[in-house]
Amino acid sequence: MRLPVLLIASALMACGGKPEPPKGPLSPEKFERVLMRSLLIEARTGQSIALDQAGPDIHAAYDSMFSEEHVTRADFDSTYRAWLHQPEALKGMYEKVLNDLQQMADTAQAR
Repeated sequence: MRLPVLLIASALMACGGKPEPPKGPLSPEKFERVLMRSLLIEARTGQSIALDQAGPDIHAAYDSMFSEEHVTRADFDSTYRAWLHQPEALKGMYEKVLNDLQQMADTAQAR
């Protein structure tokens, strides 16, 4: 009697785990890093606009970032579209990225 209960419990636990991250050309770790850097580019551009200053060339900033990360814009866009099909996973990714950015800001402020 104990064996069937353990098998059922194991099956339920396996099904109830974390969903697989969306499939795209970029791994979740690489996507997280590139997404974080893209948010920083957007923030710098927005800050320049708010201060009425000439900001960085956003296209050049993205091109440089993609080159440094060894990814293409097409791979990033394709991966982003895959994540869009799983909104809860994308929400979790954004939460992780925003938490990481907050930690970076806190560390920089403490210096």
